[in-house]
Amino acid sequence: MATVEGEKRENISLMCSSCKRKSRTTEADNYCTDCHDYYCSTCVKCHDDIPALSGHKILDKGHFETGTSEAIPVVPTERCKRHSFKPVDMYCQDHDDVGCYTCMAVSLYRSCKDVFYIPEYVEGDKTAADSQEINRDLKKAEDDLKIQLDKHKEEAKRLLKRKVEEVEKVKEFRLEMERKLDALEKDTIDEIEKKYKVLIKRTEDDVCALTALQDDISMSQDSILSAGSNMSQQFVSLMKGKTATGKAKRCLEDKTSDFSRQEFVFDRNQQLLSNLIQETRLGKINQQHALYKLTGKKLYPIKHDSDTKTCSIYGACMIADGSVILADNSNKKLKHLDASSYKVDDVCDLSYCPWQICSVEKHGVAVSFHKRGAVKKIQFVSTEGKMKKTRMLETDHGCYGIAHKNGHLYITDSNTTVFVYNITGTKLKQFSKDQSGQPLFSDIYSLFVCRNDSEIYVTDSSYGLIVLDQDGKLLGKYNCPQLKHARGACDIDDANVLVCGESSNNIIQFSPNGAVVGEVLPSDQCNGSCRAICFDRQHSKIIVGHVGRDEIEIFDVA
Repeated sequence: MATVEGEKRENISLMCSSCKRKSRTTEADNYCTDCHDYYCSTCVKCHDDIPALSGHKILDKGHFETGTSEAIPVVPTERCKRHSFKPVDMYCQDHDDVGCYTCMAVSLYRSCKDVFYIPEYVEGDKTAADSQEINRDLKKAEDDLKIQLDKHKEEAKRLLKRKVEEVEKVKEFRLEMERKLDALEKDTIDEIEKKYKVLIKRTEDDVCALTALQDDISMSQDSILSAGSNMSQQFVSLMKGKTATGKAKRCLEDKTSDFSRQEFVFDRNQQLLSNLIQETRLGKINQQHALYKLTGKKLYPIKHDSDTKTCSIYGACMIADGSVILADNSNKKLKHLDASSYKVDDVCDLSYCPWQICSVEKHGVAVSFHKRGAVKKIQFVSTEGKMKKTRMLETDHGCYGIAHKNGHLYITDSNTTVFVYNITGTKLKQFSKDQSGQPLFSDIYSLFVCRNDSEIYVTDSSYGLIVLDQDGKLLGKYNCPQLKHARGACDIDDANVLVCGESSNNIIQFSPNGAVVGEVLPSDQCNGSCRAICFDRQHSKIIVGHVGRDEIEIFDVA
């Protein structure tokens, strides 16, 4: 349906402005010079029925059809967002922007010289040359946005799932605490029961003894009374009574001296309660950078017919059109990979063995060379159409790691220093020591500048990942036992950096504060010596290059 609607629009030279605002496609038959709108035959009647608009000048179709003697320029119908009743009919070439007449008169465009009335400016299809490129850029932007939108939707689902999991952890911790409190309660009550059992048993024994003596005294009294005039029996009863009295007296003496009111009281663990009162939650809620997962590995051949040796990819980078450039050290070539198929569709022969490579501006790359520091040059290569070498930048030092950002080239020698040049080749500054005067580097391999332009990341075989600010201040040196001989590195988002280790044959993910998030690609899943790495943001893929292999690995990032 959308295709049919699109074809219908293409066959209409001018659409009714009123219908267009209502998402209808109708050809215009009239133009109102006061409203600056086109109308179909139905809408123009509605326009004429409004008293306030009845005096407007309406032109019929013949006045805006090209080739007629009374033709007027075809004018834009879009309204200015700042001045809602004005049409966007002016173009400022200095700012490469459009606006209404009022915008050009009162805003920052008022001092510009190259301001044109759009209907006159576009005569002779002046914009036709730009139309195809802009539409292509729009289509690419649309595709990129869709990929990024899908990625963010998946991330939203993942975060919702993780939220539920973390909430369940809190509930489980609460249950663990309850189980522990239940156990503490039981043990405390058992101790009270045990201690009181002893006291109660002792007291009950005393009650029994006193009761028995009380019964003996009562029986002795009754025996004396019942003896009557029988003097012999009365003597026996009196003797027994005397014995009972002695027992009672001794027992009373014992019980009176031993008797004391004893009890056990529960002395609450106030510190435990105080600790709970002071706490605001059951635990800390820490932000943690999720470990990326590399899935769906595919191998892509990179051998070219002109190659004479097995490929060794020392560097890789993405360029503006979304395709990949590889630096094949052993064959002295740059290899261009198609953006969708990752097939080698172009090569550029170099004079020396390439070491590192970076994207420069829109249609170019810069290459450093590996020859024990003897090649003190940077080669620029155009990637517009077929790759071709352009200019060479001469330096006074060996050139190994290379990166480009905002018109600055960042170049390292092989050991000790990062140099910063402008794009024309003027050296601006260099970094080799930290704030305390200690060497920053030992054995530099590569570097890149993060997307937010604030940090410079350098990989060093001895120190791992080294992070500097733009003034060369050391922000941190980060390493881990799993990473051996750090080589290629790239940022996968605004917060995480991936570093590949050649000897450890793996890829490690570092968080912004330098903490090791984890091993993204273990050695047992990496097919050969891992040396070069770059991230294809458009397709969310990691490209991994190796030494001595005629293929690269490409992983989906999840």
